[in-house]
Order: sequence, then structure tokens, then C-alpha cells
Amino acid sequence: MKICLREKSFAEGVFILEDDMPKKHTTNPLLIARVGWSNGSQTVVLPPGCRFADSVREVFIRREGERLVLTPRPTDWSGFFASGVKTSADFMALHERLPIQERVV
Repeated sequence: MKICLREKSFAEGVFILEDDMPKKHTTNPLLIARVGWSNGSQTVVLPPGCRFADSVREVFIRREGERLVLTPRPTDWSGFFASGVKTSADFMALHERLPIQERVV
């Protein structure tokens, strides 16, 4: 069984690994990545043009059914905070507020 690498969004650095080859020809050719083992860890060798930027040292991994989605882990969160993402009003409602502890120094 081969693992094929299909582009989802090169701009976002998101790639989807699938375990099935498509049954019909697509206009965008699929690129193949090699899967192997190194020091007891499974590895995926990304072909040129599908590699992460040299600055990417870690990726987030999430599973979507049989797919594995790799997303670069940000080195800082300034982009996230600048994006204007907001939480709901009840975001912390279920978390218990503990009293401040008195500490002896």
C-alpha cells in the first residue's frame, strides 16, 4: 500500500495523506511521498515542491478519518492574535475559579 500526498493548500502548508489512490485521472497530478522507518519512528519523505519552509521545525497532526493532516506549528502566536479570533461569551463559564493561594516565602 502506498501513501499518496495530495495538495490541500500550499499557502497554508496543509497537506493530506491518504491511503487510497484516486480511481480516475485528475487535472492536477498527484505526487507520491515515500513512507519508511528511522530509529523506530515512521517517516514520510516529502517530494520537492511539497516541503515545508526551512523555518518549520514542528507540525500539528490531526486525523480526519483515514487522512492525516499536517499543519506547521507557529513559532509565535502574533499572527493568531492579530487575526481577530474571538471566543464565545461563555468560554470560561464551566471552569471553576479558585481562590488565590496564600504562600509563605
